[in-house]
Amino acid sequence: MTTNTDFSFSLGELSALSGALLWAGSNLVLQTQSQKIPLLLANVARCATGTLLFWVMLPFDDPLTAFRQVPAHEWAAVFGSMIVGVCIGDTLFLVAIKEIGASHASAVGSIQPLTTLFFEWILLRSGVSWTLFVGSCFVVLGVICLSRAPRNAPKPADSIRSKRFTVGILLALLTALFWGLSTVLLKAGLTTLTPIQVNSVRLPFVTVILYTAWTLGSKKTGKPSMSSLLLIAGTGIFSMGFGSLLYLMALSKIGPSKTSALISTSPVFSLIMALVFLKEKISLRLALGVGLCVIGVWWVSI
Repeated sequence: MTTNTDFSFSLGELSALSGALLWAGSNLVLQTQSQKIPLLLANVARCATGTLLFWVMLPFDDPLTAFRQVPAHEWAAVFGSMIVGVCIGDTLFLVAIKEIGASHASAVGSIQPLTTLFFEWILLRSGVSWTLFVGSCFVVLGVICLSRAPRNAPKPADSIRSKRFTVGILLALLTALFWGLSTVLLKAGLTTLTPIQVNSVRLPFVTVILYTAWTLGSKKTGKPSMSSLLLIAGTGIFSMGFGSLLYLMALSKIGPSKTSALISTSPVFSLIMALVFLKEKISLRLALGVGLCVIGVWWVSI
């Protein structure tokens, strides 16, 4: 048995990497506007414009009669993925960030490709290739390097180092578990409906959830910048619109585990864009993270 060592990609793999690129670009814009608009409201705006895009595309996709043919268990998988991933997973992640900071929470949460691999094996009874497992591990290590706080960053207080730190780590681990389960459930919901049809239902549901969370949790901190809100809403066409479409296309073609591993390379694209557009400096740690992710992508693609 021979192994193809060419750095070539299938359509599904290219879809996942392209989705990661679009998400990275959108996140870079979000980073530049983060002081002018609440993060939750920004995500509401992105999801709303993504929803409008899919509703415009819906009449040009497969016949709408397909919605009546979806069995109950597929609807349960679609909505279950959103409840598990957004309502529970994202909420736990935000609490983890509050407890241990964004860098630690992101590093622990980046093991999602491995939890996706686990749930795909358990729930979908899919075989796991050793190259996919090795590649996922490299991607996870690379993302951990990219999400670690720099050495000169302020050290957490003693209180965070003890119980709160332990709780935060556990919450971040649970986040990775729920995100992995959400990815596998979403794959199960892509049997009858197309990616456009699924997103035309999925994104409005997520938008309502995020808007409700923002409304309940928002404080009177002044009016958000309208220009920033419109800019971020515009990026939603590319991130939550085309990026989400590419993500579901990849999910339907190459499965949850490979999609999760490739889409997790988004921080690599974010770093490259930050170097080019924001003139950020690269360190040995960041270079190592990029290298590990590239090696991981190569292992996943062979």
